[in-house]
Amino acid sequence: MTRARLLFGLAALALVGGTAVLVGRWPSSPAQTVPTVAVVRTTFTRAVVAEGFLEPIEATSISVPSDSGSTFKVAWMVSDGAEVAAGDLVVRFDATEATQQHEGAQAALASADNREEQARIERVLAESGRDRVETLAGAELETARAFQSRDSEIWSRRQLIESEIDSLLAEAKLANAEETRRIEQRLSGARAELVAFDGQRARMEIEQANKILERLEVRAPHAGVLVLTKNRRGERAHIGDTLWPGQKIGEIPRLDALAAEMFVLEADAAGLVAGLSAAVRVDAHPDLVVAATVDKVATLARPRLQGATVQYFATTLTLERTEPARMKPGQSVRATVQLGGAEALVLPRQAVFEREGRPIAWRWADGVFVPAPLELGVSSPGRVTITSGLTEGDRVALTDPGQAPEPGAAGGAP
Repeated sequence: MTRARLLFGLAALALVGGTAVLVGRWPSSPAQTVPTVAVVRTTFTRAVVAEGFLEPIEATSISVPSDSGSTFKVAWMVSDGAEVAAGDLVVRFDATEATQQHEGAQAALASADNREEQARIERVLAESGRDRVETLAGAELETARAFQSRDSEIWSRRQLIESEIDSLLAEAKLANAEETRRIEQRLSGARAELVAFDGQRARMEIEQANKILERLEVRAPHAGVLVLTKNRRGERAHIGDTLWPGQKIGEIPRLDALAAEMFVLEADAAGLVAGLSAAVRVDAHPDLVVAATVDKVATLARPRLQGATVQYFATTLTLERTEPARMKPGQSVRATVQLGGAEALVLPRQAVFEREGRPIAWRWADGVFVPAPLELGVSSPGRVTITSGLTEGDRVALTDPGQAPEPGAAGGAP
C-alpha cells in the first residue's frame, strides 16, 4: 500500500508539473525552455520595395499631319523600340489616294479653265449681239420720232395714231434691249462665278493633295527610341492602318533624361513622401543600380489594372544618372525606397502573435508568461514597432509558451 501511495503521489506531481508548463510557469528562467527577447527603443528604419518602369522626362510626339484634312494609310514604319538618329525616316504613308486626288483635281481645274474660256467667248459674242440690237432699237426710235406725224390738218387721224404707235414701239424695243442687256449680264456674271468656284475648288484640292504628298514621310527630329502609342484597345499602329489627322503615332524620348515610374502598395506607403532616397535596379541589367530621389507621390491610391482590387500609389523617382546604352524607356525596374527612421519600441515580427483576432505578445512577469495586447505601428518584413502594450526592457517570448517543450526535454532551448 505504501508503495502504491508513493506511485500515486508521483503521478499527481507529474500532472501538476505538466499543467504548469501549459500556463507558462517556469521554475527558474524563461530562457531554459522559451527563447525571449527584450523590448528596446531604437531608431526604426524602414524600406519599401516597388516595381515600375522607366519613362522619359522629355519626348517629342510623332503624329499624323493635322493640317492635311485627310486620313493617312501607313505604308511603312519602324518597329516599336527601334533606335533612330536625327533625320531618320520613321513613318511613310501610302501615296495612292493623294496621287489620285491630285490627278483628279488637275483634270477638274483644266475643265474649269476650259469652261471659263468658253464662257468668256460666249459673253463677248452675246455682248456684241446685244450691242447691235440696242443700236438698231435706238436708230428705230430716232427715226420714229423724226418722222412722227403730229399735224392733224395734214395727216389723218389714223396716220397720227399709227405714227404714235410706231414711236411707242421703238421706245419699247429700246427699253427691252437695255433690260435684256442687264439680265444677260447678271446671268453671265453668275455663270462666270460658278465656273470660277469650280476652278477655285479644284485649286484647293490640288493644294491639299500637294500638302499630303509633301507630308507622306515623317522623320525623327532628334536621336532616340521610337515608342509607339497604344490606343484604347491597347493596340499600336501597324502597316496598313488608316490614321486620322493629328492622331498620335508614338513619341521619341530623349535617352539622356529618364525617370522611374513606380507603384507602391497602399499597405506599404505609410511615410512615403517626396525627398526620400531610393535605389533603382534595372531588371534587364541586375548589376545596374542607380541612386534616385522620390519626386512625386500620387494623392490617391489606384489599381494598376482595370478591375483589380489591389491599390497602389504612383510614385515618380528622379534618377541621379542615366546610362543610355543600357537604360531604355519602358524597361521594368525595381526600386527600394528608404522611408526614414524614428525612435520607437521595436520587436522582431516573430514575437507578435494573434489571439482572438488581435495582436499580442507573451510578456514575462512574476515567473509567468502573460498575454499583452498590442497596438502596432509601421513595420518592415522582419521587424514591427509597438505604440502601446509594452515598455522598454520587457522580455517577451519568441515562440508560443503554450507549445514550448518542458525543461530538459529534447529539442528545448538551452
